[in-house]
Amino acid sequence: MEKKIVIIGAGGHAGVVKDVIESDGRYAIAGVIDARFAKGSLWKDGIYSLGGDEELEHVFEAGVGNVAIGIGQNAQLRFKIYSKLKKIGFKFPTLVHASAIISDSATIDEGTIIMPVAVINCYAKIGKFGIINTAAIVEHDCRIGENVHVAPGACVLGGVSIGNNSHVGAKAVIIQSRTVGENVIIGAGAVVTKDVSKESIIVGVPARSI
Repeated sequence: MEKKIVIIGAGGHAGVVKDVIESDGRYAIAGVIDARFAKGSLWKDGIYSLGGDEELEHVFEAGVGNVAIGIGQNAQLRFKIYSKLKKIGFKFPTLVHASAIISDSATIDEGTIIMPVAVINCYAKIGKFGIINTAAIVEHDCRIGENVHVAPGACVLGGVSIGNNSHVGAKAVIIQSRTVGENVIIGAGAVVTKDVSKESIIVGVPARSI
């Protein structure tokens, strides 16, 4: 039996989240929450706006108890929304696109979204509220913290550890067994060959701090 879920945000990333929810198949999308769309207006594909943030408690009281965040780039905003909605009582299911490959021994915490053709290999652990984006690879024995975004085409090799609230840019590569601290931004296409201290921004091949 389908359960209802609401998507927070109505931009481009929300559209991908919509596709993942539909592919996952366990939830029916009740609508989107985004102040840019008037309540009752069509968003896309027969899905309508439920209004702005002021409607969240009404949506929960109406029986929509599950939520997915459709905001991809702003990690701080994502976590702020997550914290607010947890207080209301919403649940954050893990959502996995049918084309993703997930090892039976991998573990994925609540609220994380696994995008199309992503790969998560054996004994990897993915923390709460992350994004493993399209065609990203998380190899064996990796430890990915909370609210981490591994962008499209990025490759995190075996035994890598990534701290909370970090971002791995599109097609970046992190060499095996490296440690990346919290609140790190790794630029698109970077190749990380050394450990990265917290709150760093690194770019290039090999990657360097800026």
